[in-house]
Amino acid sequence: MKTTRSIVEPRIALARATGNSDEADRLVSLLDIARRDSEAYIAANRRRLGQ
Repeated sequence: MKTTRSIVEPRIALARATGNSDEADRLVSLLDIARRDSEAYIAANRRRLGQ
Protein backbone atom coordinates (compact mmCIF):
# COMPACT_ATOMS: atom_id res chain seq x y z
CA MET A 1 0.00 0.00 0.00
CA LYS A 2 2.97 2.30 0.58
CA THR A 3 3.88 2.11 -3.09
CA THR A 4 0.33 2.87 -4.15
CA ARG A 5 0.19 5.91 -1.89
CA SER A 6 3.59 7.14 -3.09
CA ILE A 7 2.29 7.08 -6.67
CA VAL A 8 -1.22 8.43 -6.13
CA GLU A 9 -0.71 11.12 -3.47
CA PRO A 10 1.48 13.35 -5.71
CA ARG A 11 -1.11 13.00 -8.48
CA ILE A 12 -3.85 14.04 -6.05
CA ALA A 13 -1.79 17.06 -4.99
CA LEU A 14 -1.14 18.00 -8.60
CA ALA A 15 -4.82 17.69 -9.51
CA ARG A 16 -5.76 19.93 -6.58
CA ALA A 17 -3.01 22.43 -7.41
CA THR A 18 -4.25 22.75 -10.97
CA GLY A 19 -7.86 23.14 -9.87
CA ASN A 20 -9.00 19.73 -11.09
CA SER A 21 -11.02 18.78 -8.01
CA ASP A 22 -13.04 16.12 -9.86
CA GLU A 23 -9.86 14.20 -10.71
CA ALA A 24 -8.52 14.64 -7.18
CA ASP A 25 -11.77 13.32 -5.72
CA ARG A 26 -11.70 10.36 -8.12
CA LEU A 27 -8.13 9.49 -7.14
CA VAL A 28 -8.91 9.79 -3.42
CA SER A 29 -11.88 7.46 -3.91
CA LEU A 30 -9.73 4.92 -5.76
CA LEU A 31 -7.07 5.11 -3.04
CA ASP A 32 -9.73 4.46 -0.38
CA ILE A 33 -10.99 1.43 -2.30
CA ALA A 34 -7.45 0.09 -2.66
CA ARG A 35 -6.84 0.56 1.08
CA ARG A 36 -10.03 -1.32 2.01
CA ASP A 37 -9.24 -4.13 -0.44
CA SER A 38 -5.72 -4.40 0.95
CA GLU A 39 -6.98 -4.54 4.54
CA ALA A 40 -9.52 -7.23 3.61
CA TYR A 41 -6.83 -9.28 1.84
CA ILE A 42 -4.50 -9.07 4.84
CA ALA A 43 -7.29 -9.99 7.28
CA ALA A 44 -8.31 -13.00 5.17
CA ASN A 45 -4.73 -14.26 5.04
CA ARG A 46 -4.29 -13.82 8.78
CA ARG A 47 -7.46 -15.84 9.41
CA ARG A 48 -6.29 -18.50 6.99
CA LEU A 49 -2.94 -18.73 8.76
CA GLY A 50 -4.56 -18.70 12.18
CA GLN A 51 -2.96 -15.48 13.36
